[in-house]
Amino acid sequence: MPRYVAILASLDTKSEEAAFLRDVVRAEGGEPLVVDTGVLGQPGIRADVPREEVAQAAGTTLDAIIREGDKARALVAMADGASRILLRMLAEGRLGGVLSIGGSRGTALGTRVMQALPVGIPKLMVSTMASGPTPFGPYVGTKDITLMHSVADISGVNSVTRPIFANAARAIAAMSRAAAPVAKAKSRVLAATMLGASTPLVERIRQAMTSPESE
Repeated sequence: MPRYVAILASLDTKSEEAAFLRDVVRAEGGEPLVVDTGVLGQPGIRADVPREEVAQAAGTTLDAIIREGDKARALVAMADGASRILLRMLAEGRLGGVLSIGGSRGTALGTRVMQALPVGIPKLMVSTMASGPTPFGPYVGTKDITLMHSVADISGVNSVTRPIFANAARAIAAMSRAAAPVAKAKSRVLAATMLGASTPLVERIRQAMTSPESE
């Protein structure tokens, strides 16, 4: 059973870029799966998972989202639908990694989906927001999300963005191939926070608590 690299993009505005990423992932030996997270406008390419299916997975319909006319709620609905689809694929052993591209809204949507996935699944977000004094907490949360700066705005594939997109596609293809299965936590898990001054104490606690049954 193939393990897919999911490519999340709004295909009404990012179809050229999504097609480029898809082709590079495939050329690198990966199995791309394009997921359309757009709402308005016509998709520029055919999605493997169309936007109607994403909306349905969120418990609604694309027509209902459009009629409501609320951009924030539309983003949440499409992100939640995509999350449920990818979580189902993960449970079936069919998800190898996730790649997304976008500006402010695309980054908010893509990273919301990534935060729904467990640690260990490769997650790469190519974003215009990965620069300057941007607070990354809302995008990363507590998950292992990699952010790559697109340098230029995501508006076509050009001399600036082409190598960036290609590197992103190659990276996620490689990570998806090399990723180990997500391990289950031990039966007892102790969570602790530490700063530099408290590191020696926390290390002593960690060593004392670690056993075949706990970590």
